[in-house]
Amino acid sequence: MQLIFSIRFPGNYYFRIGEKMNMKRKEIWAITILLLMPTIVLLAIQHQDEDWDVLIEERIYSDASLEDDFSESSVVIVLNKEASMAFKTYTPEDFGEGLFSRVDDSTRLTMELIKKQLEAERTGDWSGLRLHIENGMLVDVDKFRRVLELTLTPERSKERVLMAIEFLMATRDDILYAGPDYFSSPQTLPFPKPPNYLTDQYVVHNKISLANTNSYNDAWGIETGSTSVVVGVLDTGIAANHPSLSGNIYTGAGHLNRDFTTGTTHGNVSPHGLQDPGGHGTEVAGIIGANADNTGTNGTGAVGVSQDVRLVSLRVFNGNDGNAHSRVRYAVDYATSVAIPILNYSGGGTNNDAAQKTAITNYPGLFVTAAGNGGKNTDINPFYPSSYNLPNIISVGASTLADQRASNSNFGSTSVDLFAPGSIFSTTMTQFASPSGYTQVLYKFLSDATSYSTPFVTGVAALIRAMHLPTGISTSAIKAAILNNVDMVSGLTSVSGGRLNAFNALQSTQGCTYTVTFPTNINVAAGGATAIVTVTPSKATCPFPPITNSNSSWISTIPQKNGNVNIYVNLNYGASRSGTVIVAGKTISVTQASGTACTAQMNYCCANTQVTCSNECNQTAINMGCNSSIPWCWEWFNNCISECEAYCDQEFSSCLGYGYY
Repeated sequence: MQLIFSIRFPGNYYFRIGEKMNMKRKEIWAITILLLMPTIVLLAIQHQDEDWDVLIEERIYSDASLEDDFSESSVVIVLNKEASMAFKTYTPEDFGEGLFSRVDDSTRLTMELIKKQLEAERTGDWSGLRLHIENGMLVDVDKFRRVLELTLTPERSKERVLMAIEFLMATRDDILYAGPDYFSSPQTLPFPKPPNYLTDQYVVHNKISLANTNSYNDAWGIETGSTSVVVGVLDTGIAANHPSLSGNIYTGAGHLNRDFTTGTTHGNVSPHGLQDPGGHGTEVAGIIGANADNTGTNGTGAVGVSQDVRLVSLRVFNGNDGNAHSRVRYAVDYATSVAIPILNYSGGGTNNDAAQKTAITNYPGLFVTAAGNGGKNTDINPFYPSSYNLPNIISVGASTLADQRASNSNFGSTSVDLFAPGSIFSTTMTQFASPSGYTQVLYKFLSDATSYSTPFVTGVAALIRAMHLPTGISTSAIKAAILNNVDMVSGLTSVSGGRLNAFNALQSTQGCTYTVTFPTNINVAAGGATAIVTVTPSKATCPFPPITNSNSSWISTIPQKNGNVNIYVNLNYGASRSGTVIVAGKTISVTQASGTACTAQMNYCCANTQVTCSNECNQTAINMGCNSSIPWCWEWFNNCISECEAYCDQEFSSCLGYGYY
């Protein structure tokens, strides 16, 4: 690591010192700071009313090796703040004579936006940035760092890439990071299946409280989407002619779609990512926003989470193979420049690329990405960009319909934000081989992959943004609404500890508060209880029911039409136990008494008292001369046995008790 100690004085004059932070030079660095401190303090006093600050920037050294998967033709660098804000146009000669043949700026469009912001700040005229303001897409100037891609001269190899990285870090102190252009891939595990919404989609939509037949906990009852919300899909492209996507893809005059696999940095090449040879991007797009009006007859076809939305294809993958990280950087830079507020990236890899992290840091919108399909703990084995700890990233793992972690899904208590279903029936235009040749399949069942759990979260983010039109909602507020309102599920190891709940996420942003009348702590008998919680909304327009969550399977909440919420606690056969339930933000602790002693009593009764009683019934029947040919006698015998069995049940119920106290 290397620290650059930078003091910016009025007029953008920088005084900088830096030393590599190894054991040999720590003392020199510390002594230098101490010697300069009086001067720094004096200057601070003299300029206390002026604009100056102290900036410490960390240099990151690449750990790339020949075994890694990266491009042989280029090196990627991140400039420090001083160099980034100088807005200089660089040439190959700026980075060493004869070493590089070309310089491309992965953040050129973002830099132009920053120039406009600074000019608007100077003049007070923000009219030219109206779209960015409305979408919350103004760039944080203090965080902005430029990312440049340096193309090597014709003699190219992985060895030359690594040598160039070492050379740049040794000769330039304005470079925070130099590394290769890594490759990453989609996180997909598809499985074909015939289309049927009711069996293949509804069960998933119901699981995340998107659609619900009883009208409770129904996110679509609050919001179904808006064509004013734009979502970028960084993937293999989108098949624009798919019947379930027509109307929801941003096409026509002034369309925003781009293809960054063509070797250009602008992506403005026909057909602009509106074809999809691999099918993966079309599948992802269908989960986010398949058009409910074009589902076909008899309920067949796909319905997206956001039924109305504008999907923008930002093609970064060739088919289902890998892609260079540079494509993602250019796509994110472009999305910033045209104010696309939500991006879905169902891809990634294991290489830690500071340039890619910088590009996402510069982006002011929400970046929803896959946690990866390695089945690993990414707290220990990171997967990128999912594992970057950035405030605008949501990392999504895959869960099954049984609310278990999909076996192939990555997980992590600090590196994965939440889980969402990884199985869904969605759109595709993939060609499948058949005896008669190749058949075009419009729909496909997709199984337990983080590529498909990610767009569920993206779709909910689009619903939240639609619900807050035209006033808008911040990226941080959308992320908080999604992560803070999951269904808590044991075994889904993540930051939130749970699985996506669309209804809870939407409802939480409506500005409604609820007064909950109920004790904070309740003790429940081993026999269980039904506790009635009175919930009063702050205004008549607030939706009901309020958000409820339980961290234990033996505690459930059922909303009632009269405005109350019932808490059900199941019977307990074993040791005492504790859990919590949250009703409209109020946490209620539940402690249930042990049923162990009662269970033992029940077992003893069944093994002894009940047997004795049954024997008495048998003996009496014999004495009476009963047999199956005498109806009244046989009826009496059956009643006698039933009473013997009921006795133990009554004793057991009496022992367990019922209710709370």
